[in-house]
Amino acid sequence: RTLEYKNNVEKQRLKAIETIAIYAPLAKKLGIYRICTELEDLSLKYIAPAQYKQITNEVDDYVSRCQKIIDDMQSNLEGLLKNEKIDCTIKSRVRNIYSIFRKKKQINGFSYDKMHDLLALKIILDYVNGMYNAIECYTFLGLVHNFYKPLNNGGIKDYIANPKFNND
Repeated sequence: RTLEYKNNVEKQRLKAIETIAIYAPLAKKLGIYRICTELEDLSLKYIAPAQYKQITNEVDDYVSRCQKIIDDMQSNLEGLLKNEKIDCTIKSRVRNIYSIFRKKKQINGFSYDKMHDLLALKIILDYVNGMYNAIECYTFLGLVHNFYKPLNNGGIKDYIANPKFNND
């Protein structure tokens, strides 16, 4: 977070490379994914500033074009939740810039329209008696799938049966 205050561009770049190589993977192993992605994005800004700026602009443009769809989906799901009396939180997220940078380097003919996980909605059910009831979670997932059919791309992640280490 303080690299912008270093006057030496080479020192900024070296510290960013160190962060990508050591600190971001460490944060990931500790289950602190938000810090990991923040470190990756901040580092990319100094390692490849032109690509960082280009991807940031492209993502901002894509998100602004899709924002109404995301807002409508979130509103529809909130209505579904309310009707079913299910307490939960819905969060939207955009894939981090460094992750997109890596995908663009790996995939020939990269397209944001083909990147199914660029934007996502997370539905987090509130605790019931200190723990999630898996049957209720799967019941709710079925309701969501009736409302929005899942893509048949193998991209469904079952965090009910396999919760993330950090419960996020």
